[in-house]
Amino acid sequence: MQTQQLQEIIQTCFLSSVFLLTAILFLPTVHAQDYTQLQLPEGAKARIGKGDINDIKFSPDGNLVAVAGSIGVWLYHAQTGAEIALLTGHTQSVLSVAFSPDSKTLASGSWDTTIRLWDVETGQHKLSLTQHTHGIWSMAFSPDGKTLASSSYGSVRLWDVETGQHTALLNAETGRAKSIAFSPDGRILANGGQELPLTSNNYIVQLWDVTTNQHLATLEGHTSEIEAVAFSADGETLVSASWDRTIRLWDVRTKSQLSTFIGSSDWLTAVALSADGGTLVSGSRRGEIRLWDAITGQLIRTLSAHTQEVADVAFSADGTTFTSASRDGAIQLWDASGEQLQEATLKGHTDGITAMALSPNGRILASGTYGRRLTNGSWEAPILLWNVDTQRFGNSVAYKAG
Repeated sequence: MQTQQLQEIIQTCFLSSVFLLTAILFLPTVHAQDYTQLQLPEGAKARIGKGDINDIKFSPDGNLVAVAGSIGVWLYHAQTGAEIALLTGHTQSVLSVAFSPDSKTLASGSWDTTIRLWDVETGQHKLSLTQHTHGIWSMAFSPDGKTLASSSYGSVRLWDVETGQHTALLNAETGRAKSIAFSPDGRILANGGQELPLTSNNYIVQLWDVTTNQHLATLEGHTSEIEAVAFSADGETLVSASWDRTIRLWDVRTKSQLSTFIGSSDWLTAVALSADGGTLVSGSRRGEIRLWDAITGQLIRTLSAHTQEVADVAFSADGTTFTSASRDGAIQLWDASGEQLQEATLKGHTDGITAMALSPNGRILASGTYGRRLTNGSWEAPILLWNVDTQRFGNSVAYKAG
């Protein structure tokens, strides 16, 4: 399984509750702000982020962090946390961001129903994509970077990245299509959503041939919101995770279900697969973490380290460790067998964590929280950068809105 691909899908999908709040939150009207240095929490290397935070993505080359929020998209140096640019132009809060595989193009999707493509090197706006009629929940670039897929309420659309041309409307038969994923060869797109009418209790995964835009299959079985879909590294297996407490594995060739895991005693809120596809980790609303053998479906271990909902989980690129972030404000580091690493609880957020991202090399972790209004009227929702590789942290400058 491509861990970064799964991570990108999950980060956007599990922030749906945050997105609903974002539409009514205070929107700062001044972009040029005064900043003051603040003392960092122990273990953090930088504090970044202004305005309300909706999404965090590392560029594939690991050099940049993109932060989507209420005032636009901020670009930062991943190593130092230094600001590079604020990308503005959307008329409402930015819900999701995605980097192209070569890290040269950034896509941003907004409540204003538009997608904007940006030149990462110059910060210049390249194209606007304008066929959606609702906010953009998630986006994914094809492995070759030539096609962008975007999901919204009632539609999944394909775009030519070079020209901005709308090339296909793949899905007009489901409600909110929250999760999308390309197969590793770029030929198949999977999306998870609710079958219309919305009064139905049928939640489906659909497979599409991207080369012909033809519908390949509808995979049925889930009975509640599908939070994530992702392909195995060889493209032969698809994973789907749902609020119905199950994780399902599907055979992409035969379009049949392989196995079902009962992922939790409560709603599943996060799921990740190791790069070799052998181990799966899931998190729940009650703070429970479960490790699974992804081949046999056998439960390996149940972990109880968090006191509130698990917001995100992610494996390192080499699969030897994984991280979990929670609404209790803590990040836990684990080895792949489920043993908690010594002195590896990262605490510093004063609010519950809503988003987490690992750099491609697994050495830097970014975590973000709900925003809060400060006494001076500005809005702060800081993102902390952590060095999780060596656990020897630098003393970077921390900023917040003034």
